[in-house]
Amino acid sequence: MTEQSRLTPQEELLDTLDEDWGGYVQRLHALSEEEQRQFAEAQGYADTKDFLVHIGGWWRATLEAIQAFRTGNSYAPDWKDDAEFEQRGIQEYRDVSLEQVERELEDVRIRLRGVISELTTEELENRDIYGWLYRTVVRQYDEHPLDSQQ
Repeated sequence: MTEQSRLTPQEELLDTLDEDWGGYVQRLHALSEEEQRQFAEAQGYADTKDFLVHIGGWWRATLEAIQAFRTGNSYAPDWKDDAEFEQRGIQEYRDVSLEQVERELEDVRIRLRGVISELTTEELENRDIYGWLYRTVVRQYDEHPLDSQQ
């Protein structure tokens, strides 16, 4: 990670998406199958696919939340808690290949990057917008770092 103490909030978010998340799947592929399995289990998931579904699911929810906040609306998720959210995502992607999950993860990362790039300073100062972004981009990477596994 770049020395983020000198970055603006927008730069920190973009840096984390580019530098940390940008090569995440490739770093995951660099691990042996056994190391990938152990990593996914250490994160609380049965396998790599379920773990990546988790990451992508939160990013998609973040895009929905930001869209609501940018239009002056509140965001009321339709799940009762994180466990339900996680189960829904895993169930939804049950019959989807790992390769497709990886492609969708990259697609949502790029879409999220685009949204962050176009946010105004005022929008980034909005606690709801920045809170969602910080939790699902920066803190989520801090909770699931891959570099320490190599």
